[in-house]
Amino acid sequence: MGAKGTQAFFVCPNNASSGEEGVNMKIKYEFADGTVQEIEVDESFGNYYIQAKREEENLNRKERYHNTCSLDSMDYEGDFFADETYSPETLMNSKESQKRVDEFLSSLTDNRNDG
Repeated sequence: MGAKGTQAFFVCPNNASSGEEGVNMKIKYEFADGTVQEIEVDESFGNYYIQAKREEENLNRKERYHNTCSLDSMDYEGDFFADETYSPETLMNSKESQKRVDEFLSSLTDNRNDG
C-alpha cells in the first residue's frame, strides 16, 4: 500500500467466474484513515484509472528527482528558515556600531587648509 490518503489499485478480471459480459476490474482505494474499499468498475474506466495513476506516479518521481530537499521532511523552524536581517540582536548591534562611528567622526578635527 502507499502512504495514507493515497490510492492503490489492482486489476482483477471478474467475467470468467461470474459469467457477465465485458471485463470488470476491481480498484482498491485506501482512505486517509486507513480503511480500504474495493470498487468494481468496467474495463474502460479501469484502464483510464491505471493510466492516470501511472502518469501521476511518474510525475511524482520526476518532481522528487528535481527537488533538492523535501518539504515533508523539514521542520518549519531552525536555521534553514531563519531570517536574521531584522532580528533584535542585529538591530542592537547595528545601533551600537553606528553610535561608535558617530562618536569617532565627531572626535575628528577639520584639517583643511584654505589657502
